[in-house]
Amino acid sequence: MIRNLKVSQLVLTVLFILLFLAALVCAIVALTKKPASDPNAAPETAAAAPSGKITALEDVKTEVSYTDKKGSLTIKEIAEKLVTAFIGSVPKKDVAFRIKKIGNVSLAIIDNTMDYSSLCKGPLTDDVWFISGKALVTYKGDLLTDSDGYAFIGGRYIVRDGKKYTLYAQDVYENTEKAVEPGSQEPAPDTGEPTPSADAGPAFTWGEYDTSTPISSAEMRLSSGVTLGMAFDDVRKITGEFDKVEDGQGVKTATRGAYTYTFTLVNEASTSANDYGLPHDGKYYLTGVTADETCRDEFPRGIKIGDSIENVFTKFPAASTKLQQWAQQRVYGAYEFKKNTTYAYLEFRTFLQTYRIYAQDTGREAVSIEFDEDNKVNGFEWIYQQ
Repeated sequence: MIRNLKVSQLVLTVLFILLFLAALVCAIVALTKKPASDPNAAPETAAAAPSGKITALEDVKTEVSYTDKKGSLTIKEIAEKLVTAFIGSVPKKDVAFRIKKIGNVSLAIIDNTMDYSSLCKGPLTDDVWFISGKALVTYKGDLLTDSDGYAFIGGRYIVRDGKKYTLYAQDVYENTEKAVEPGSQEPAPDTGEPTPSADAGPAFTWGEYDTSTPISSAEMRLSSGVTLGMAFDDVRKITGEFDKVEDGQGVKTATRGAYTYTFTLVNEASTSANDYGLPHDGKYYLTGVTADETCRDEFPRGIKIGDSIENVFTKFPAASTKLQQWAQQRVYGAYEFKKNTTYAYLEFRTFLQTYRIYAQDTGREAVSIEFDEDNKVNGFEWIYQQ
């Protein structure tokens, strides 16, 4: 009996030790395991939702810098670093989106050895470059991208100061003293090259407009200052020599970068039916301009290639913006063409299966904003009416 009691005590002791070890293991696991969420606990504060109004990277003016301490990077590598830093540092209070991830950055880099007259106004040097391009981004909120998820960054300048490189928005840089040849505030010497004609009038500042008003005659100009009705030589003084000029019967067609210019001869044989109201002096006058999808300039009211049709509607006092594929929808102004009256309509072109917005001012100028099948701007056309 005593022997059986001792066996029982031994069994109980072993069982106690096993239970103790099991409890110890459970305690260790509990300490190392992430605690489960308490259903009664207050929820974590969610990240603030996008609240700003800017919906395009092109419209962000953030300035960023990068220092190449070893001085070993190429301008391409510098550009990619600057653009990535720029996209990642956009001011959250101003934009309607949040960048979650930045992928491939695709850039065109223009230096002072290339023809850049149709791209930018600021002089390029050994220390100043002009870039444009796009980046693949993952985002939250409202951001304009193409069908592949790429967002255009717009035109920008890179300026080197020693080992420091700074990225500027195009319009910001071109409207500061930085856009002067380094080391000189004196006027550039006369090289015999054409200069902008005084007849072009003051340069129009894109973006300064009232969305409650129709597009005006003052806005019917290219960002270079070229306007419809200008003589051939006056346009050439602004653009520089054309890439190509083709002569037809009473017509000249000239190309320069992304633009095609159409000039019409007005002479003594012209009549009120075909003189566009211009002098009968035997000169060729600008009566049409087209800009293709490679153009990176801004157009009236800051509209750019790649903008969505919804974004374009916000630039006008739009009365009818629902896409209904009608033959014609009034956007603002008169319901039909009337002389000396503003007029704008939305048209669905069945043969192209795309939309366009056609807007005319009170004079002879009109602009056509062309959209692609994804309803994004892919071209512009200026028309001088008879």
